[in-house]
Amino acid sequence: MPNGEKVRRTWMCYSPTRKSLFCFCCRLFPTLTHSEPAFVSEEGFKNWRKLSPRVIDHESSPSHQQSLLKWKELELRHRTGYTLDCTTQVQIQKEQEKWREILKRILDIISFLGKQNLALRGHREGNPFESTQNKGNFLELVKLLSKYDPVLKEHTLRIQLGGAAQPSYLSPKVQNEFINLLGEQVRRRIIQRVKEAKYFL
Repeated sequence: MPNGEKVRRTWMCYSPTRKSLFCFCCRLFPTLTHSEPAFVSEEGFKNWRKLSPRVIDHESSPSHQQSLLKWKELELRHRTGYTLDCTTQVQIQKEQEKWREILKRILDIISFLGKQNLALRGHREGNPFESTQNKGNFLELVKLLSKYDPVLKEHTLRIQLGGAAQPSYLSPKVQNEFINLLGEQVRRRIIQRVKEAKYFL
């Protein structure tokens, strides 16, 4: 300042390569109008003799105040973990965990039926929650467990309300894919045991 007093302005940044001053928040959150366009331009502010009045004009302008507010709000959200990215990431993680838990249960049911040498499919499958007809061991076991398991209960309820639009992972195609994956895992384990054994018949 003219009287020698130093005022720290966090919004102001200096570029050594361009030898210019810029308004960080106005560059980050630009508005249509600025009282001092030089602070926002590509070249920056270089008129050092008129720096003091131009700085005061710029920081008191409504456009700068608006950009500064957005910048400080972003800083606060970033510090507290409430940015849009953080919120979205938390939602994605919750969704991933939900589907992981659903798939664990479906795989356990298929694995159980396989161990017991029971058929998975019935004669009339379709929507497993439409009628009282027997839909086969797999779907009937899903229905039974959903009475006691909150994860499966929520999943089956969503299927009933959403119909075909909702992914269910209960279709015959998905059952076959899971059976093939489980079969491949069993095959790999058998091969590994044979390789590790010294003698085998």
